[in-house]
Amino acid sequence: MQRKREQSPEGTPRMNRWPAVDGRGKVHRGRKGRASAMALFSLLLFMGTASLLISETVSGAGVGVWNSPPTFASITVKEDDRISLYLNVSDYNGWEDIFRVTVDIYNPDGDLVESVIYQQYPSNVSSVRIDEFTEARGEFLIPPDEDNFYAGSHVRRFSGEGWFIDNTTQEIVFIFKPFAGTRMRVVAEDSKGEMGVHQGPFSSKYIATPLVEGAAVPLSISLIVSAVGATLVTVDRYHNNKLAMRLMRMRGGGG
Repeated sequence: MQRKREQSPEGTPRMNRWPAVDGRGKVHRGRKGRASAMALFSLLLFMGTASLLISETVSGAGVGVWNSPPTFASITVKEDDRISLYLNVSDYNGWEDIFRVTVDIYNPDGDLVESVIYQQYPSNVSSVRIDEFTEARGEFLIPPDEDNFYAGSHVRRFSGEGWFIDNTTQEIVFIFKPFAGTRMRVVAEDSKGEMGVHQGPFSSKYIATPLVEGAAVPLSISLIVSAVGATLVTVDRYHNNKLAMRLMRMRGGGG
């Protein structure tokens, strides 16, 4: 039975428009819906990428995040004829953003017996690198040795360890003469006053848990964009299937 065309208010025949369907019953919705979905996905992707690029421009050689406090990739104490404290300090705005690291060490009675400071710059607004080690309390720090780099306290930048480590992490090594220290408090400060703090045993038997919370920032943006893209694909397929089933029912009833 042939379906009659509806009349428009002006008296002209109104055309019924239906989505095109191929032989498998799949609806061709046209380009408009898919273009809108892709435009939304592209916009979200662009916003995520732009935020990373802007923050990278602000922070220099970082990995592209807004200003974040320094963190400790690893903290290790080695004991032999001397005590070496290895601090791998990371800053996701770039290792050049690290301004100062302070280490306070306490004896078994809880008394402060050693306090040492490393400064990369003379002040937090200076760009002149000095790599200075000072001792605010105590007399156990072995200062830098110009003739033997590894014999005294020193700072080491990485090269060839991968883009991320090379650009965000530096190793600060405090070397001491043996003394009775049991606990330590370490504070890493960046040029903007943001601080990362670690407290724990001052012992070679203790391994600190890496603190890498800042890495969740760029990772979370990637996950959000991926999740939105997957959602758009799922919604698109759902509407395709729904329209196809509706059209097949209409054809079956009107044949």
